[in-house]
Amino acid sequence: MKLRALLPICVTGAAAIGLFYAYGVAAPARRVRELSSALAERNNNIRLARNSIERTRELECECASIRTQLASRGDVLASPLVLFPEQMTRHFRQFGIENVTTRVNTGLKDPELPGYQRTFWSVAVPLSGSQNEVDRALLAFSDLESANPFLRVHTVTAFADSEVKVLGGRRAMVTVSVLTHQF
Repeated sequence: MKLRALLPICVTGAAAIGLFYAYGVAAPARRVRELSSALAERNNNIRLARNSIERTRELECECASIRTQLASRGDVLASPLVLFPEQMTRHFRQFGIENVTTRVNTGLKDPELPGYQRTFWSVAVPLSGSQNEVDRALLAFSDLESANPFLRVHTVTAFADSEVKVLGGRRAMVTVSVLTHQF
């Protein structure tokens, strides 16, 4: 009779031990495995994104050389999409700044001038930490409008950029618009 009385206690105890193992010991280990798998997937996505960014930068450099070739032809009717990045490269080179990246953002019709539009561009300038280079970049930014009367400077920002390996990882960005024929 004592054995029959102990049986429910033993079954309950075994069930409690089983639950403790399932939710107290095995669950955190399972969660660690799930999180490790998710982390590995995220790291793979980051690696793929970095590779895409690097490939984009390589293509931008190739495009810059093609733009230089087109600009050297002296084709007056060439699109501003081709000529403007080269103009920015030349402008900043006058101030001793290399590796300028120019990207078109958008074009908006100018309501006051039919047949013309304002094309908005982002011009990225890599910076070192030296005060001399920052001064040259600011001087180049301030000279943009006087060098081109159809250009307007809208914003200038500076920030740390971990993707910029050149010159200490800092970048300045200027947003400009240029008045052009609609295309």
